[in-house]
Amino acid sequence: MKKIGSAQGGFTLMEMTVAMTVLGIIGVIAFNIIHNQVNSFNTVFTHTAAVSDIRKAIRLMRRDFQNLDNSNISTLEAGKLIFKNSDGKDVEYVLDGKTLIRNDKSILSNVAAAPFSYLDTEQSPTAAKDSVRFIGVKLSVLTVNTDTVSVTENIYVRN
Repeated sequence: MKKIGSAQGGFTLMEMTVAMTVLGIIGVIAFNIIHNQVNSFNTVFTHTAAVSDIRKAIRLMRRDFQNLDNSNISTLEAGKLIFKNSDGKDVEYVLDGKTLIRNDKSILSNVAAAPFSYLDTEQSPTAAKDSVRFIGVKLSVLTVNTDTVSVTENIYVRN
């Protein structure tokens, strides 16, 4: 039997269901790719910012320590270093909780551990003020996403 009238074109219900399913799968894959890229960007951004802050603090320390005569050191501790600079002014580095402070001014936040170690000429640990030739600085900072970013440097002390 022939249909009378014009033939209707279109998609069947099954074709529409298959198309919507494929489109949904592609959408989920695209969302996951974009989500991973955003997370990667945020991680790299926070690590870069943390390293920049750490390097800024180390530059300040390097300037202080390279002009330091070890006879002017009054306190050597893992979280505290007090000495007189070449101008005779007191310089105090203290780890207060998670904040590294220089002369009552915060220079770095979210510090994970005591930053200082004191080394002799062979770069072996020492507790004697007169044998300190290097100050080891290891600054580890906790980032927003609870990762730890660390920078380590041994700074030569002028004697």
